[in-house]
This record gives sequence, C-alpha cells and structure tokens, in this order.
Amino acid sequence: MQKKGCIDTDDYIFYEQLGAPGFVHRVNLMRKTLECKPLKRSKGRWLEPDAGKLMLSLYDFSWIGKFHKLSYFVAILMFLLVVLVITGK
Repeated sequence: MQKKGCIDTDDYIFYEQLGAPGFVHRVNLMRKTLECKPLKRSKGRWLEPDAGKLMLSLYDFSWIGKFHKLSYFVAILMFLLVVLVITGK
C-alpha cells in the first residue's frame, strides 16, 4: 500500500505506536477500504477504490467482519456493566 502511494508511512507509524486503540483504528480503516469506495484521508486527500481491490486480491480479510461485530458486542457488555454499577444492583 505504501509503494502504491495509498497510505503514508508517518500515519501508519503513528497509529502503530498507539497500541490497542491504534489497532482498532487501523482495522476500521481497513474495513472501510475493503468496501472499495472512495475514502477521505487527512488533509483533503482521498483513498481510491483501487486500494481496496488491491488488498482483496492479495490477502484474506474475512476476520475483519468478525472483529467488528465482536467489538460492538464488547462495547454493549461494557455499557451494561457501567449501568449495573451505577444502579448498584
């Protein structure tokens, strides 16, 4: 992706250094890229649909959908936990 000019090395390194939140952000960007629609990047630049087609031709990203659903499930569980703690039950 870097060789094709789709992503900047500086942006990738920044999100890589964030740890778990950076990983979640990168997975969400990959999910949006794999939809093969234009995606707005920083500073008015766009990621073309060809990037998603390139990624799909090289790798298997079936785990991204599962990760996305699991993230929502965990968020709902955390919300329920907070509600239970606040109500004192």
